[in-house]
Amino acid sequence: MACQIIISGISGIVPGSGQPPSKLEVTGTVTDCQKICVKVINTLNGTETSVLETENINPNGEWIILFDAANGDFTTGDFACSNVEKLVVEAFCCDEPTCGNSEAFDGLTCRADTDPCPSVNVEILSISQNCANDGKRLVSLRATVNNAPTPTIYEWDFGDGENSSSEVFSTNPVDIAHEYDASDPNNLSYVAEFRIVFPQGCPPGQVTVNLPHCQSEPCPDQISTEVRDALGNTVDIDQLACLDPGNYSVKVVQPSGSNLTFSWTINGTLQQGQTGSTLDVSVSAGQSLEINVAVVAPDCPPLADSVVLSGCQRCPDRARLAVLDPLGNTIDIDTEDCIPATKYSIVLVEPDAPEMQISWSVDGVLQPGFTTTEFSYDLSEGEVVEISVAVLIDGCPVLSDAITLVACDCPDETLGITVTDTAGNTVNTVGCVNSGVYFLEATGGDLENVDLQWSAGATPLGNGTQATITFDGSAIGGCCFLRTTPPSTTVTVTAANADPNCPDRSASVTLRGCRTDTFCIDCWLLRLAIIFFATISAMAAAVWICAKVVVNPLIPQTAGWAAIAVWVAPVVLVIAILITIAILLFWWWCCRPTWCDDWMVLLWQVLISAGFIFLYFGTCPFCALKLVPIGLLLFGAGVGVFIWWIVACRPSMCKIFFEIGSLGLVQLVVSWLEFIIGACVWAWGWLIMLIWNTGLNLVGWIGTVISCRVNPNR
Repeated sequence: MACQIIISGISGIVPGSGQPPSKLEVTGTVTDCQKICVKVINTLNGTETSVLETENINPNGEWIILFDAANGDFTTGDFACSNVEKLVVEAFCCDEPTCGNSEAFDGLTCRADTDPCPSVNVEILSISQNCANDGKRLVSLRATVNNAPTPTIYEWDFGDGENSSSEVFSTNPVDIAHEYDASDPNNLSYVAEFRIVFPQGCPPGQVTVNLPHCQSEPCPDQISTEVRDALGNTVDIDQLACLDPGNYSVKVVQPSGSNLTFSWTINGTLQQGQTGSTLDVSVSAGQSLEINVAVVAPDCPPLADSVVLSGCQRCPDRARLAVLDPLGNTIDIDTEDCIPATKYSIVLVEPDAPEMQISWSVDGVLQPGFTTTEFSYDLSEGEVVEISVAVLIDGCPVLSDAITLVACDCPDETLGITVTDTAGNTVNTVGCVNSGVYFLEATGGDLENVDLQWSAGATPLGNGTQATITFDGSAIGGCCFLRTTPPSTTVTVTAANADPNCPDRSASVTLRGCRTDTFCIDCWLLRLAIIFFATISAMAAAVWICAKVVVNPLIPQTAGWAAIAVWVAPVVLVIAILITIAILLFWWWCCRPTWCDDWMVLLWQVLISAGFIFLYFGTCPFCALKLVPIGLLLFGAGVGVFIWWIVACRPSMCKIFFEIGSLGLVQLVVSWLEFIIGACVWAWGWLIMLIWNTGLNLVGWIGTVISCRVNPNR
C-alpha cells in the first residue's frame, strides 16, 4: 500500500482568557509511514512553526502533534484565536519526503488549557440470550460523552484483554458490540472502560458486565424432519406429487434431546400445546398443509424447517342425502309411510370435499341461489315432493342423489264403518242383527297413512282397515229369561295419524240383537233366593237335630212344641232343599255362572249363613253340644272359602263389599224366623242377632257405596 497522509484538524490552547494560543494541536491519519513531520504556516503574517516529528502513531494510523511556544516551536503572538486566521498545515513522511499533504484551515478554534475533561457515562444496551458455538455472548455497550473538547480521541477497553483502536470522537453516543467469553462459570464478570486518549489524563467511563454462563454443549446448527404415514412408514414427500388422504406425522429427527423446545404452525396458525418433536396431522383430498417447526435449545439461536403436505385429489364415488326434522333428529324416510307436515332440512352428508359446486332441485326444477350443503323445505299436508342434489368437484364426474318426501295426509271427516256378513252381504245396522260373525271395514278418504285401531267397548279388536267380531244376540248379561231390551255391541274405529298436527278421527257402529222378550229375572236375585232357601234348610236341620231349641225352659207348657218340631222339621228340610236345588239348576241354566264371579261367592255365602244358624241356635243350653260344633265347622269353612275367593279370583273391593251386603240382606230376612223359632236361645241372643245383621249390612253396603265410586268396575 502506498504512503498516504490525511490532516484531520488543528486547534489552539490558550493559557488564559483573551490571550493568544501558547500551544497548537494537529491531528491526522497516515498509512505506510513510521514517522510524520509537520509544520503550521500563518499565511496572514507569513509566520510558521518549526517542523516537529512524531512516531506516536496508533495501529489505526492515527497521530497527534503538539506545538508548544514554551519549547520554541513557535513565537507567542504569531497565531491568534480568530475565525479570520488563514492557516496551512503541511505534513510529510519524514523517511519519504515525497509522501506528503497540506490542508488549509480558515480560522483557529481555541480552548483553555484548564478546560475539564469530558464526562463519560457507559451503559449496557443488551446481552445476548443465546450463546455462540464457542461459548461467547454478544454484549452491546454505549458511551455517552458530555463537554468533549475538539479534538477528543478515545478507545474501548473491554476488560477481557481486548481493546478497540483509537478513534476521533465525532458522534454521540458511541455504540459498540463485543463478544465476551462466557464458557467459564468462574469468570463471568468484566469491567468495560471508555478511555479518553486525548486530552491526556482524563478518567475513563466504566461499567461492569456480568454474563450468564454458556453451557459447554455446543448449540445445534442443523435441523432435519421426516414424514411417516399411519402405518409408520417413512414418506419421501420430495419424490411424490401428492399424498393419499389420511393421517400422517411430521417428526424432527435432528437435533434431538430432552432440553429442546418445539413450536409448530400449520398454514401460519400456531398449534397450541404441541411442544413435542412430533406433530400428527390429517390430510384431506385436495388439501395443502404448510407445516413449520422451530427448535430452540437453551442459550442457542432457534433452528427452523418446513414441509408441505398436499393431499391427492381423489374423486368420491357417491352423493348421499339425509333428512333432519326441526329438532335436528335424522328421519329414516325409508321406514316411514309418511312424515308429519313441517319444515325439514335436507343435508348433503357425502361427499365432504374442500371445494364443491352444489345445486339443488325440487321436482326437477333448479333452485337458484342454493349452493350450500343444506337445503330447507316446508312440507305441506299430503304433499309428495322429490328433492335432488348435484355435486361437482373439479376433475371429477358429477354426483347426484335424490329423496322423496311423503307428507302425512290427515283423514277426513267422512270416516265410517261398513258391516258385512259371512255371505258378503252388507248389513243394515239400523235394524237388528242375528248372532254370528261379522266383518267390519273402515271407509272414508285419506286413510293410506293412518293407524286404524278397532275396539268393541273396552275389548280391542286389532289394527288395520278391517276387523272381525262374533256377535251373540242371545247373550243376556245379568238377566235370566225374558228381557225387554235386546243385547247390543258398539264397535269403534279410531284413525290415529303419525302427524301430530292431524286430529284423530273415529266412527262407531252398534250391532243390536233381535230378541223380543218382555220380562227379565235378574241373576243376582236368583242367587239371593238360593242363599235364602239354603239358610231355611239349615234352620230346619238345626231344629231336627235338637228340637228343644223351640222350647222355652221357663214356660213348661211349651214343652209340647218340641214334639211338633221333631215332626215338622224334616218336612221343611226336604221342601227347602228341593226348592234350593230347583232354583240353583234354573240359575245355572239361565245365568251361565262362572267359578270366580258366581260359584265361589255362592259357596261362601251359603256356608257362612248356615254356620251362623247353628251357632245362634247353639246358644240354647240343651243344644250347645249338638249344634255349636256343626256351626263352627260350617262358619269356618265359609270364611276359608271367602279368603280363597279373594286370593284366587282377586275381585275388586266394590265386588267384595257388594257380596257381603248381599249376604247381610238375606240374613236380615231370615233373622226374624231365627228369633221366633229359637225360643230356647240365650236371653241375650237377640243382641248377637242385632250385632250380626247390623255389622253385615253396614260394612257391606257402606263399603259398596264408597269402593264402587272409587272403582265402579264390578
